[in-house]
Amino acid sequence: MRSARILAASLLLTPAVVVLAPASAQAATPNCTDHSAFPVATSSDGDPIEVLLPESPLTVGVTTVCLLKQQSTFNPGVQDMQGALHYCHGYNIAVDGYFGSKTVAAVKDFQSKHGLTVDGIYGPNTAKKLLWDSFYGELSRHHVPGTDAGCRSAAADIKQWT
Repeated sequence: MRSARILAASLLLTPAVVVLAPASAQAATPNCTDHSAFPVATSSDGDPIEVLLPESPLTVGVTTVCLLKQQSTFNPGVQDMQGALHYCHGYNIAVDGYFGSKTVAAVKDFQSKHGLTVDGIYGPNTAKKLLWDSFYGELSRHHVPGTDAGCRSAAADIKQWT
């Protein structure tokens, strides 16, 4: 009984050590669940040339990056990313809004070719390296299949989520 009291007293008097690990960038970055059009240039007619970028409900109306990971449900943000990979970077993947194994493989290959961490996850660094399929007016596409004509960078407009 005495040894139990001594043990209990020593546990109460022993300072606890708590290690706080810094939060990862992924933990701080919201998931993409939608998309919005963002102007990146102006046409010769003076109309805005826009790209569709994935976004999160937490980042509506600003070009802040969110995360896209492999999933089995439709996501318009995934469809925009697939369009960028397919039309602007030549990846033979479906532009269907489902982040399946072929999309993961395309993202990993893109990341590898651009000196990024190869994890198959769309995040801030991947977003800044992508060229995006651009349009103006009634979503008329400017891309020329097999080239990156009509594709534009949104890197200057993309802000790191903090």
